[in-house]
Amino acid sequence: MKKRKKRVNPHTRKKVTVLQKLNESDIQYFTITDLKHLNGSLFYHDFQPQYPKKLSVREAVFEGKIVSLFEFPVSFEAKIESKITHHFQRKSDNLKGQCGKD
Repeated sequence: MKKRKKRVNPHTRKKVTVLQKLNESDIQYFTITDLKHLNGSLFYHDFQPQYPKKLSVREAVFEGKIVSLFEFPVSFEAKIESKITHHFQRKSDNLKGQCGKD
């Protein structure tokens, strides 16, 4: 008896990175510091405590520097988007607070 092969749709993504989600968002100005902070905090504070498995790491060039990015499963995509929104909202609030003090 032959085993049936699973069909894999080549157009679906199996992994997602923070840089991909930042590029897809409407945020225009983000820095390498934002990218590193989001990437690390998502892995160490959100992903690793719940899923203690290892993630593959991809290197990408951003602002002329090589950055290591974790490849999260697609099921984690909503959490990444939420974290990005929260990070930039907090950053915006902090900048408004500093401008108001001057």
